[in-house]
Amino acid sequence: MNKDCTGCGTCVLKCPKHCITMKLTQEGFYYPIKDTNNCINCNLCEKVCHLNHSQPQFNLLPKLYAFVNNNPSHIKQSSSGGFFPNIASHIINEKGIVFATYMDEDFNIKFGICKNISDLPMFCGSKYVQSEIGATYAVVEKELKSFKKVLFVGTPCQVAGLKSYLLKEYDNLYTMDIICHGVPSLLFFKKYLQYIQSKLGKIQKFKFRDKSKYGIQCVSSCSYVHKGNLHTKIHNDNTLNYYYFYMFGDSYRECCYNCKYTNPNRISDITIGDYWGIEKENIKIQTNKGVTAVIINTEKGEKLFNIVKEGNEIYPGNYNNLKLINTALTSQVKRKKTRDTIYQELTNSNFNYLINHRYKPSTLQYIKGKIKGICPPFLFYIIKKYT
Repeated sequence: MNKDCTGCGTCVLKCPKHCITMKLTQEGFYYPIKDTNNCINCNLCEKVCHLNHSQPQFNLLPKLYAFVNNNPSHIKQSSSGGFFPNIASHIINEKGIVFATYMDEDFNIKFGICKNISDLPMFCGSKYVQSEIGATYAVVEKELKSFKKVLFVGTPCQVAGLKSYLLKEYDNLYTMDIICHGVPSLLFFKKYLQYIQSKLGKIQKFKFRDKSKYGIQCVSSCSYVHKGNLHTKIHNDNTLNYYYFYMFGDSYRECCYNCKYTNPNRISDITIGDYWGIEKENIKIQTNKGVTAVIINTEKGEKLFNIVKEGNEIYPGNYNNLKLINTALTSQVKRKKTRDTIYQELTNSNFNYLINHRYKPSTLQYIKGKIKGICPPFLFYIIKKYT
């Protein structure tokens, strides 16, 4: 098993003898397994693997903008400034198709197809879990060959997998990657859901980065049934156990610690992420509902951005400041010794065991979390802006 494998599945889709399948490991990650008895040694799987390709040289001095969507519903649906629903709406209005991730009713994270504006909300927002690609690349290729505009949104390695699968450039393909820290497995997420369900009641809905009540200081919300009544529980970044393991890099896929895409030379036309710290660069921006960092990497991306930016708040950004705060833009998370055993401990026991033995927030983190939980959003952002 190649630890650098990102699990994109391009080799599976391209194999002419169908002798490669994706198998689930004990940690809950998918890796390709080859049936050597049926293999004809054509080496096509090696040729299409994006790990074997040099990264194309785009713009090493990318253009950065702070973006805030002026559509209130787009802002509410999004994790930060609402750039995704803005650009996705444009593609759909042009009779195009959007490929992005969503969470299904069983809390699986999958790639899906969005052709209607009314379906966009389910594709909005962060999902801190590795998504299942399946046969998405093949469907993208089919739509491209029918001359439809296609927007593909994913992690940098997923975009790289798509480009390796296609083996050619398409003028009607637009790609957008996210500033990615790394991806935990679906198993890790499901174990966490089991844990909170044991504490609260049957989980009906889970959402990362729910801004409806406390703005972007809320990391997640879950709706659950207790004694026949529906309730909602919210967490911020200092009180959510799952987020603790995520931000400290304890739960990522092995390849994430050696990611070749965490650098200024991005793989996509456009890169998006949170614009943390923008309130100290530009006091005009209202940050309580989030601001998107939009990084333009190609001429194609710039042309599209110039169309969709109209009618929204746009400010030039400082790339050097952004990469210091949103460090995942240019550097991998360091693999810690705890990564050796965390999934084994999770498999042998449960998430409660991890909390009791691994979850160790500092006193300052704990106090900060409690304060953020009761602090009104407007007061929180006044403090944040001027401290």
